[in-house]
Amino acid sequence: MSEQLREYENSIFTPAFIIQILKDNNLALRKHFGQNLLINRDLARRILEYSELHITDRVLEIGPGLGTMTFLLAERVSQVVAVEVDRGFAQYLSRIIEELGQHNIHLIQKNFLSMECEELPLQSRPNKVISNFPYNVAIKALISIAESFETVEMIVGTVQRELADRVSALPGSKEYSAVSVFLQYLMDVKVMEKRILPQSFFPIPEVDSAVILLSRRKDHKGRDYLLFKQIVRAAFSHRRQRLVKNLKSLDLSLTSVELERIVEDLFGNPSVRAEAVSVEGFICLCEALWRAGVRSSS
Repeated sequence: MSEQLREYENSIFTPAFIIQILKDNNLALRKHFGQNLLINRDLARRILEYSELHITDRVLEIGPGLGTMTFLLAERVSQVVAVEVDRGFAQYLSRIIEELGQHNIHLIQKNFLSMECEELPLQSRPNKVISNFPYNVAIKALISIAESFETVEMIVGTVQRELADRVSALPGSKEYSAVSVFLQYLMDVKVMEKRILPQSFFPIPEVDSAVILLSRRKDHKGRDYLLFKQIVRAAFSHRRQRLVKNLKSLDLSLTSVELERIVEDLFGNPSVRAEAVSVEGFICLCEALWRAGVRSSS
């Protein structure tokens, strides 16, 4: 590691250095981009440990900002693809990457939510995603990665604590929702650290954060995920209504009696609500409806 790179890695965790960079480059931290930069070095190291990085890994970083995690990642993996929506930040980081001679970092200036995995260079198809997720896009980004970036085996990052509660929620809790089911269907979800204080970021956010780790499940190949999504979305459309009543909003080509019988056979209660049904329960429901002739609608 060059002395210049070492100095940058040490300095980027200090608010004074960040403020100077912003001033010198006419940059600003924009609230609508959810830009709260990580300044807790110990937390950054723990995130790297949770990620179990190997030299062969290809890491996608969403929202690299000024490169707090980017250069630490580049030391440990074969390639980092960093996607930054802010044009000014992207231009600055691109220049610093070149100055520090980091040839395994590929920077893309774009809104990640508008990207497809196929847009990444072929050799850069990521197998891991590591991010200090911008609060305003975190949930959409997680779902996009889980659904569309099939080469990604693991996602590790900081998110708003409330979001961590949602994605890891279990049946019966008030946080349990369609989002919980979608992500837990595709990924094993763990909350590695439940409370990260706001002082770990600059500027200081108004909420606590958490560290989550999502690992891709391998046991759903061949299932009709589109049908699964339609069923789950309908099931939670009116939270206080019965599951059967919510499902009737779909064109299932089943009578009410047939639908109630399927639900009762699976859950022992025709009046069950979606919030009481586990992810595996929804899988069983989807398969039962498939066997009854129900198919996904485009």
